[in-house]
Amino acid sequence: MMRYNLRYAVVIGLVLSACTAATATDDAIRIGYGQIPIDPGNYWIDHDRDPATGLRVDFAVADPDWGALIGANKQAGENKQAGENIGENYVAVKFFAIDRVATAACDGTDYLPAGETAEALAKQLASIKDFETVEPLAKVTAFGHDGYHVVLAVPPTSWHIVGKFPVVGKFPDCDYGRFDSWSGPTFDRYYQGPGQIVEFWVLDVEGT
Repeated sequence: MMRYNLRYAVVIGLVLSACTAATATDDAIRIGYGQIPIDPGNYWIDHDRDPATGLRVDFAVADPDWGALIGANKQAGENKQAGENIGENYVAVKFFAIDRVATAACDGTDYLPAGETAEALAKQLASIKDFETVEPLAKVTAFGHDGYHVVLAVPPTSWHIVGKFPVVGKFPDCDYGRFDSWSGPTFDRYYQGPGQIVEFWVLDVEGT
């Protein structure tokens, strides 16, 4: 069974720290939401797809062979061509806005609005049915901010590989073949196979 870890830092309270045209890096290149190779340089993404909020994320890529997909990702090993799909030895930094959280991972219609505080959102993520709990929800201080930490796992279940990558598959017993977690304006987060470990850090940065 393929096992690998996904780590997310979910940040609450970005409004005061959002980059605007006046504060962003002048030479930053806007990236979209599709997979493309990118060169070293400065980039930005409108991660909530809402011009009215003025929110955006600026980030820098220092080395070659990275791709852009709602952030930056890099593939090593046999499939190391920048811009290709996920395989083994994959690393990525993604920037999302979360607006809905699944109540059950296998029920594709059962979502609730995302909580507006770190505590509310963390409790929602920790309570998604069908996941196994590896480490229960706990209050933490991490990266200089207060928040919550929880580690979940996709349980052993019926699953089959899709395409040429051994970590990408579907769950025939779940709606749409997906094991869901949350959704947003740029991305719906669902998982690719049993044994996947999902680690959430939900932090309240209070606009800093």
